[in-house]
Amino acid sequence: VAPGLALVGINPAMWELAEKKQIKAAGWYLNLNTWRFYQENVPAHPTPVTMHSRIMSSLNLALEKLQERGLEEQWRIYKTAASYFRGGMAEMGFTMFAPQEHASSVISAVNVVPGMDAEDFIAYLQKEHQIRISSAMGELHGKAFRVGHLGKAGSAEYINAFLEATQQYLSAG
Repeated sequence: VAPGLALVGINPAMWELAEKKQIKAAGWYLNLNTWRFYQENVPAHPTPVTMHSRIMSSLNLALEKLQERGLEEQWRIYKTAASYFRGGMAEMGFTMFAPQEHASSVISAVNVVPGMDAEDFIAYLQKEHQIRISSAMGELHGKAFRVGHLGKAGSAEYINAFLEATQQYLSAG
């Protein structure tokens, strides 16, 4: 889901708690009863806020593609991309933070190799190759980085560009 958008699934039991006000509403945006009121009573504007049209269009397109491909095929695509990426990184001496049996197929947390500065690597990728990745957070900051495999970032073209840029960084190091 694009930044700026959060999907929320609410079952009947949750609605019941919201109606009885047993769920503390955290302001206008997170008040489930406000959302339900607009959905049921304002058909011309079924949300209490103006949704970002580009983000909503992106969500609709992603859902259409998912429906065309099917869920199983989409998961296969993610798994293939993650496996290809992780294999390429392993060839350069990197290890993954999560053991394979617990790893996500849509993002990889990669441990830095000895002597490598994660923040310098992230800055290098951005400046020299226009590739954006994220640092790990908390205790892992500087010790690992995160690479997503969604959308174009999961294509062989993008993964190969990342692997080549990583090899160049290591060779220059």
